[in-house]
Amino acid sequence: MKGTKDNHQMIQGIALDLITEAGGAEKLAAMTPEDLKPIRIHLSKRLKEKSGCHINTAKRNIKKAIEGTTDNWGGIREGGGKPARTSA
Repeated sequence: MKGTKDNHQMIQGIALDLITEAGGAEKLAAMTPEDLKPIRIHLSKRLKEKSGCHINTAKRNIKKAIEGTTDNWGGIREGGGKPARTSA
């Protein structure tokens, strides 16, 4: 099941649950990096234990859950693609 979309969604769901238990993403995002670091480490270890994922995967998913970047997948990016044609 490694590397599948279902596995990713399961890990992200657990990460969001852990963030909610810790007070919510808004509260954590407002903290200073120095105050947030031990909380992120603790949450990453809990995510690793609950999901069985690698610690680096857990850290990445906790960070995404705190920053709220999970809803910004895909779509058009500014500056992406070919430049617009101009008629001369």
